[in-house]
This record gives sequence, C-alpha cells and structure tokens, in this order.
Amino acid sequence: MKALSIALLFCAAVFLTACKKEDPKISQLRGTWKYSETFISTGAPGQWYPVEKDYRLQFNKNGKLSGNFYVGYDRYAVEGGVLTLTNEAGTMVKYNYTLQENKLTLIPAMPSCIEGCGDRLVKID
Repeated sequence: MKALSIALLFCAAVFLTACKKEDPKISQLRGTWKYSETFISTGAPGQWYPVEKDYRLQFNKNGKLSGNFYVGYDRYAVEGGVLTLTNEAGTMVKYNYTLQENKLTLIPAMPSCIEGCGDRLVKID
C-alpha cells in the first residue's frame, strides 16, 4: 500500500510539473488586430501617423499567424519582449513589442530602422 501511495504521489508530481503556465502577454496577443498607425522619422524626431489601409493580423493559439499584414510570415513566437515572425523558408524577423490596453506596438529589432520606424495595431477581436 505504501508503494502504491508513493507511485501515485510521483505521478501527480510529474503531471503537475509538466503543465506549463502560459505567459499572460501571449494570451493578450491572441486575436485579430487592425493596422492603425505607422511611426515615421526622416532623421528629425518622428511621430505616429494614422493609416487608412485595412490590414489585419491574427495571432492564433497554435502559434500560427494569418491575415493580410506581414504577408508571407505564417508563424510567431514570443520570448521576453520580442515577437519573432517566421515564414516557411525559416526566415525570421524580430520585433520589440509592447501591449498597452488594446494597442500593440511593434518596433523592428532585427533588422532595425536607422531613422526609426514602427507599426501600431488595435485589437478588434
């Protein structure tokens, strides 16, 4: 009986430690986002400008990416404050990102912009 109890405790411990808790930022990222602003600088201090294009980006639970924004990239991963987009060939682009309320700000990390650039999206779903 003692051996059975120990075996059950061992199984329970393995099960509980095997469950990974998801980073809350990843769950905030999931959903559909609409392109709303672009940051432009031509050497002088830059600023955010509204965009009229109807581009959308969807972050799915399975790490898949879809939509008509960042076309060609079909997967995403998040580590720390860096969002990595990957295409079928394995080419990656990295963005430093911030989530504030329903706004997602993406600043290129690799390759980066010399003068400054970025994209901002708002969550619609």
